[in-house]
Amino acid sequence: MKSIKVVLKVLSPLTVGYVGKPVGPDIAFNEVGVPPTTLKGVLRASLSRYLTEVDTNSGFSACGEIEPERIKMAHERMGKVCDVCSLFGYPERRGASWKPAESRGKVKLTWITGLQSELGTMVRIAVDDLTGSVKENALFTQEYLPPGKELEFEALLEGGCRELELFLISLEALRFYRVGRGGMVDVKLKDSEDLEPALKECGSNEGLNRLRRLKLYMWGE
Repeated sequence: MKSIKVVLKVLSPLTVGYVGKPVGPDIAFNEVGVPPTTLKGVLRASLSRYLTEVDTNSGFSACGEIEPERIKMAHERMGKVCDVCSLFGYPERRGASWKPAESRGKVKLTWITGLQSELGTMVRIAVDDLTGSVKENALFTQEYLPPGKELEFEALLEGGCRELELFLISLEALRFYRVGRGGMVDVKLKDSEDLEPALKECGSNEGLNRLRRLKLYMWGE
């Protein structure tokens, strides 16, 4: 199992929804911050879009779906679980309840740095999705992470060469897609020296090039 440490940098105000009774702002961060499963879902979604819209000849498969039933149908058409879902896992409906798929995937994410400091508060308005107009009496406040905030997380990765290469692609893809309703982030690897020998052993020149790109922020330090 490989340990990969990643630093995530907020580029634009990054808001996160809250489920439950609000305390303080109407939509607040929960006590433990953003769940690792949320980050895992963001990486999965970014990777899926990147493989289906940009790098269509990567050699990795993506079903391109997010709804459990559509994921299941796509995998049946493909005759296998796609590489993206195999790496990050996927939701599956069984009976009347939602349960994890037969596999939770091959990567486990854990936050290293907390999210509770340097939070800002912004005033937002609610918009009617049907008409596109502002709802009446729908002003609310929401907490956000300000631009420049850095967060660190660790990925524990199972598998071999393909899993490592695919996870690195997911990190690079995250740089190009929004997080939530409009947040943008950048990422870079931390203490990645042990990954280079692994990629050399895999014989992956593209993986080595991607590793070099991921050692620095794409959008500047």
